[in-house]
Amino acid sequence: MVDQWTSRVHSKGQDHSGLGRWSYITLQGKQDFKLTIITAYRVSQKSSASVGGKTAYMQQFRALQSIQNQTGSPGRTIEPNRQFILDLQAWIQFLQSQGHHIILNLDNNDDLYDSEGFITPLSYNPESITSDQSHSSSLQSLAFTCGLIDVLAIQHLAQPFPSTYIHGKKRLDYMLISFSKTLGNVLEFFHIIVSFPVTIMLAFLISTLTFHSQELLLPLLLHASAACNFLIPGRFLNTVRRFMSSCNTMQCSTNVRH
Repeated sequence: MVDQWTSRVHSKGQDHSGLGRWSYITLQGKQDFKLTIITAYRVSQKSSASVGGKTAYMQQFRALQSIQNQTGSPGRTIEPNRQFILDLQAWIQFLQSQGHHIILNLDNNDDLYDSEGFITPLSYNPESITSDQSHSSSLQSLAFTCGLIDVLAIQHLAQPFPSTYIHGKKRLDYMLISFSKTLGNVLEFFHIIVSFPVTIMLAFLISTLTFHSQELLLPLLLHASAACNFLIPGRFLNTVRRFMSSCNTMQCSTNVRH
């Protein structure tokens, strides 16, 4: 941060494990507005089967396994690629509970739209690593749960997206941001992009959701618009059905807690 932005710096640091999986800086504006900008790197390997001993994967594996053995269940084997998503999502949810808005810039080493996503809230504990066997460990699940949208996909709806890796054909790098809009803007967006009949369907869908689910609906639908071709309505509706299923599960668990 330079020039006038330096006076807006509230805090900065890295992930609680000390491994440098991500770093961040938080800016504070008027009326206690806080914006946390995160830069993150996710290791590409998904198992230790053919990984060198001096790679970032093995560095994270040894450190995270040590933390796990000391604070969690010693018998569980850590997978750094998966653990990255769990720890990052839990921390982002904690920040959001403190009123932070998020800009997440990351090298995901995987295509955001290749994996399914589900709303799976996580608890944050800076003294240990995050564990939840029900989490898909996909960036989609992190985005859905935290209400983050892919800004490039919204700006450029045409697919396929250009690759971001010189030796590959996939897009692996993303900027995901907090998106907070009124339900009226949801309907306006889809009235422009799709058609009036679909807008009516979405209006009915929104009216059946709880307030918390309504807040999560816009990021989900924006992701659906980027991931699905609207000429193939089945794919879009399947995405919405998964969202509704996640909302119903989350609502049931909320009712049990209260």
